[in-house]
Amino acid sequence: MIFGAAGPSLSAAELAELAASIAPPGSALALLGSHARGEAGPNSDVDLLLLVPDGVSPPAASSHLVAGRLVVMSAASESETRTWFEQPDLAVVTVAGLRRARVVSDPHGTVAALLERAVAFTWTDSLERRADRWVGDALAGWAEEAMRGVEGLRRDDPGRLLLARFGLSWGLSRVMVVHKRLLLETENAVLSALAAAMGEACRWVELQRAAFGLDNAGRTPGLREQVLAGLALYRETDRLVSALLSPDERRVVDAASQAAAGWTGDGAVER
Repeated sequence: MIFGAAGPSLSAAELAELAASIAPPGSALALLGSHARGEAGPNSDVDLLLLVPDGVSPPAASSHLVAGRLVVMSAASESETRTWFEQPDLAVVTVAGLRRARVVSDPHGTVAALLERAVAFTWTDSLERRADRWVGDALAGWAEEAMRGVEGLRRDDPGRLLLARFGLSWGLSRVMVVHKRLLLETENAVLSALAAAMGEACRWVELQRAAFGLDNAGRTPGLREQVLAGLALYRETDRLVSALLSPDERRVVDAASQAAAGWTGDGAVER
């Protein structure tokens, strides 16, 4: 059995049969996520990765119910998987999970080679430089959500505030994950991983929790409070990664940071 202690059992044969109904010939299949790590709960979905040969279009991601289990299948070509090790924003959310993956079917050794590459992954000088560039570009990109948050506060517009909250929480968390070069086994661990890397008492971590609507004082901040925390988090992120911004990015981030300061009331960003 692939798993089953916490609920209905599925076998490698059942998973391979599902894949065969979708996949082109010569494809390989790997089990990822909590079931691969042995940490699944009774409602945990089954994450499958289908690897198709180069030159064949991968099928679209799909969800299935097999023996009472939700099975979520993603797919990629062999050449596409190479980008997971070359783009820092992809590396942080794929490499660690691949290290714990399990082979379901692997007719040509494709999965085994992929897992070996994940185990051998390191942050090379070239990838470090790409990560720094990505961080600067991403922070400038999230300036749009900072401005949206400011305008949402001005108008008291829930729609704008809800959209801004995503970029000012999850978006900035991804920026810091790449900045800290964290390899996440699951994005469910983004809060704990960043707290461990930066320290529970770190101002950035405190603002991140508030932007997500979490408060150690036993109360849940409202939407406006969450966006205000997110704006302060944007400015704190700017302070921490300032040296990585290009002149053009610096101008964009400064405009957003200054607009946010009118609501957060914390003055100029110290660099």
